[in-house]
Amino acid sequence: MIPHDFVLIIAPCPIGVSAVDGWMSRIRAVDRILDGIERVYIDPISTPPPGPPVPCRKSPEVVEYKLDLLKEEHHRFLEDLILKSRFVYVHTVHLARFVLPFYPTGKIVTDMHGIVPEEERLLGREAHGRFYEGVERVVMCNSHIVVVTDAMRRHLVTKHPDTKAQFTILPIIELHPIELSKRRRRVPESRYRAIYSGGTQRWQNIEYMLEIADQAVDFCDFEFVSKEYDAIRARARGRAVENVSTFSVVAKEELPAHYLNADFGFVLRDDVAVNRVACPTKLTEYLWFGVIPIVQSYNIGDFVEAGYRYITAEEFSKGIIPDEVSAQEMREQNRTAIERLLVRFHAGADKLRGLRLPNAVHGNTLAGLPIGQRSLIFPNQAELYMFGATTHYFVRDIIDAYSSLSWTPGVEEPVRALRVIPMLADVVVECVEIDLKVERVDIAALQTRCLTPGISCSEGIFLQKTEPYFELHFSKPVKIDTVEVRWKFVGIGVSGVGVRSEPKQKTVAVVFREASSGNSTKSIVDITSNSC
Repeated sequence: MIPHDFVLIIAPCPIGVSAVDGWMSRIRAVDRILDGIERVYIDPISTPPPGPPVPCRKSPEVVEYKLDLLKEEHHRFLEDLILKSRFVYVHTVHLARFVLPFYPTGKIVTDMHGIVPEEERLLGREAHGRFYEGVERVVMCNSHIVVVTDAMRRHLVTKHPDTKAQFTILPIIELHPIELSKRRRRVPESRYRAIYSGGTQRWQNIEYMLEIADQAVDFCDFEFVSKEYDAIRARARGRAVENVSTFSVVAKEELPAHYLNADFGFVLRDDVAVNRVACPTKLTEYLWFGVIPIVQSYNIGDFVEAGYRYITAEEFSKGIIPDEVSAQEMREQNRTAIERLLVRFHAGADKLRGLRLPNAVHGNTLAGLPIGQRSLIFPNQAELYMFGATTHYFVRDIIDAYSSLSWTPGVEEPVRALRVIPMLADVVVECVEIDLKVERVDIAALQTRCLTPGISCSEGIFLQKTEPYFELHFSKPVKIDTVEVRWKFVGIGVSGVGVRSEPKQKTVAVVFREASSGNSTKSIVDITSNSC
C-alpha cells in the first residue's frame, strides 16, 4: 500500500546494504536525514520480477520497488507515485534520465553528487558526456538542485546562467564523534602509516599514488582499502611498495579503526572541474579521524574555504613530513574545518526535511507532459563478438538509433562465427544487411548460416533484450577485416511485437567483399520461421 505522506526517492534503497563506495554512502546519508518520514524507493536499474510492481518492505517506514519503466504497468505506477508524493528525490543526473519527462512538474529534487557530463568525458566516454549534457540541461531548468559544495553551485550557475533553480548545499558529511586522543600514538623514529580508501576511477590517480608510495617505502607502510583492492594490488605487483603494503576491502563500519591507525591518507586529485567541485567521502573521513591528507591539487570543493591542512605528494615523496607537534596542530585545524562543513550540512538537512513541492501542472495531473521512452533506452551500446580459437568482444557506446555502424576489429585469426548486437534493448529492425570485408578466399563457395532469436513480424524483426542479436556461422573459417551493419530501427523499447501481428517473410542479407579484389557475393538468409 502506498503511504499517504511520503518522499519518493529514485535510487536503490541503502537499508541492508554495506555501503563501501561514495555513491551508496551519499544515498544512505540522505536516507538518515529523512528518518521519521515515510519513503518509497524506486530502483530502475535492477531487474524486477515478472508481473506488476512488487513491494519490498525495508523498514516500518521504507518500501522499495524495482521497476522496468518500459513496461506500461510499471510506468503508470511510477506516475501515480509522483503525483502523490511530497516531492521526488533523484540521486544523480545518471538516474534523472529515468524520470526526465516528469521534471516540468516542479516536484523533483536532484542531488547532483558530481558533474556527470564532465565525469563521463574524464572517463573517455564522449558520447555519454553529450547525452548527459542534455539531461543536465533539463534538470537545471526544472528542478530544485542539491549540491555537495558551493563550488559545484558556482560551476552550474556559470554553465547555465539562465537557470532559475533553487539550491541546497548539502556536503557529503557524516558525523564521527571520535576524539583525536583515540588515535594511535606513533613512537618517535618508527615508520609512518599511510592509507588509501576509495575506488579505482581514473580521477583517483592510482598509478601516480603507487609511484609516490614507491618513493616513500624507506619510511612508510601503506594500506589500500577498496572493493577493487585486487586491481590495486595487481598494479602494485613488482613495485617496492608491494612489500610494505596490505590490500583489502572492509565494511564501512570497520573503517574508523583503520583511519585511527593511519598518519596520512592519499587523495590525489588533478586540478580539473570534476575535482574542484567535489566533496570526496574519504577526504571528509580523513579529517574526522585525524588522517592528514596527501594531495596533488589542494583545490578540492569547499575544503580550502573551510581552512583544511594537508601535505603535497611531492613533499611526502621526499620525506618532508611535519613533526609531531605540527602534525597535531594540523589534525586539530582539520577537525575545525570539517565541523564548519558539518554546520552547512545540518542547515541543508533541515531545509530538506521541511520541503514540499506542489505540482506545477494545473489540476495536479501529468497532462501535456512529454511522457516518452527515449531517456529509458539511452545511453546504450552495440556489441560485436567474433568466435575463433578465442572469443573477441567489441563494444560501441550509442546515444541514439543509427542506420549503419562499421567495425574494424583487427582480429588476425580466422573466425567461424559472428554475433552482432544492434542495441541492448527490445528493438524491431528491418532491411538488415551485414557487409563483411574478408581476406582472399573463394567467397563464392563460402556459405553462411544465420542463427537469430529474432521474431519475424509485420513491422520487421523483433529482437528481445534477453537475446538481442544476430549470429552468423560460416561454412569454413575466414579472416574478417571489416564488419559493417546496416538497418532501420522501427521500434525501440517495445514488447510483444510479433505476437499480435501476422508474420511476413523477413531476411538478412550477408555481403562478402574480398579485400584485395573488391569481388563480392551476397547471401540472402530467410528467418521467417526462426530456423535459418
